[in-house]
Amino acid sequence: MQRSCTGRISVFELLEVRILTREWIEEYNTKRPHESLQNHTLEE
Repeated sequence: MQRSCTGRISVFELLEVRILTREWIEEYNTKRPHESLQNHTLEE
């Protein structure tokens, strides 16, 4: 993450982090197999 000249993180960078985090959580919870579920996804 790059910082602006003032040393602050821009609003666009924070928005991008939020979007990427939301996408990762969605994938983790719905598409990624979980060992505790015998390598099934939560949707299966």
